[in-house]
Amino acid sequence: IGGAYQVIENADTLYISVRTQYVAAGTPISIVMRDSRGTTIDSAATTSGTPDADAMSRVLVTLPAAATAAPGQYQIEAILDGVSQGMRPMAIGTN
Repeated sequence: IGGAYQVIENADTLYISVRTQYVAAGTPISIVMRDSRGTTIDSAATTSGTPDADAMSRVLVTLPAAATAAPGQYQIEAILDGVSQGMRPMAIGTN
């Protein structure tokens, strides 16, 4: 989990790039989008890719429910092999 706070316009599909380091290929990764009450809006599961020479791997996760989510504040949580790696704030259609 990193980077700056994100604001996106309405009617977008949310693409989340997940970068891991020192994680074996095929390790389960889940991304969960929650509203301000903690209700799950969307989630997606994937697995980590094959690490490169620097032990880094990237995968792209798509959350299509962002296209129909109401304007407001949300949280994106990354879960690696069943363990939360943190949450990141995100807003849809608001500043």
